Amino acid sequence: MISGPDRIRRCARSTPAIWDDFDDFTGKADLLQAAARNLDIVRLDALRAGTGAVGQACAVCHKVDRLQK
Repeated sequence: MISGPDRIRRCARSTPAIWDDFDDFTGKADLLQAAARNLDIVRLDALRAGTGAVGQACAVCHKVDRLQK
């Protein structure tokens, strides 16, 4: 059975760059978490405004660190 990072490597569509510079990858993940934590879910207009930051944080990884189909 494959477990841990080796399992993730086989299942994910990530580039090898993630594993070569994992600190960079986790830094990007931290930015995504911060953007999600800052969402104001009480007011719809504020939620809509905050989703842009979440989308941008997602795009940083998906554009650079994700293999294309």
